[in-house]
Amino acid sequence: MVAHIYLGHADCAEGHCLFCIGTPGFCIVCKGSEGEIPTECPGRPMTRDQADAVRTGELDYRDGRWTALRR
Repeated sequence: MVAHIYLGHADCAEGHCLFCIGTPGFCIVCKGSEGEIPTECPGRPMTRDQADAVRTGELDYRDGRWTALRR
């Protein structure tokens, strides 16, 4: 499983920074955010079509490959 690397700020001065507490969540590798984050990180930026398909539940990335999901 390839883990996502989420955006956070070193020495963040805001005690309530949404990125530092893990919400909304933004992977700096695949550029997925919230509902666009696949199960595993594909290791490169997703295309807009891939991100849209992940968000709508049509596509996921797991076990090292893209998988079309039934709706």
